[in-house]
Amino acid sequence: TLSPLLSIPSRLVAFAGWLPRNLASTMLFLLSAALSVRFGTIAHPYLLADNRHYTFYLWKNLMGRYYWLRYALTPLYLVSLHTVASAISKTLSPLKISLLCVCSALVLVPAGLIECRYFAIPTLLVLLHIPLPSPSSKPVSFEWLAEFACLGGFALVNAITVG
Repeated sequence: TLSPLLSIPSRLVAFAGWLPRNLASTMLFLLSAALSVRFGTIAHPYLLADNRHYTFYLWKNLMGRYYWLRYALTPLYLVSLHTVASAISKTLSPLKISLLCVCSALVLVPAGLIECRYFAIPTLLVLLHIPLPSPSSKPVSFEWLAEFACLGGFALVNAITVG
């Protein structure tokens, strides 16, 4: 749901500039992500049995069916990590960013079951710390459109599922 905010062209260009300067870090991250996928992917019994949740259908139709897809998504994890970190680094110190990551991991890792609601608080904290786009001379800038696309995504998912 954060993808409109994170896919702003300026952030993607910044990532493209960061990547060649940090190849060793990139390879280390991708290796650790692949090992995490290999040894940390657990199909929780409730995930496989409860068809009332998004994660059931994601697992049933994609992640459980196409084993390679789990590994194919690891570069997306790196892009997401970089864009979120660069977005919130303008308002938070490195210590606070580290604490946010550690606290989020302490909530998400031991859960064992992937539920969208477990990501709600970390997502809201990130959204609260992404600086608002500066007012520009243009009446509608791409950043504002991204903000509305994110809000619209939340509203659409709620309207379809909550009814």
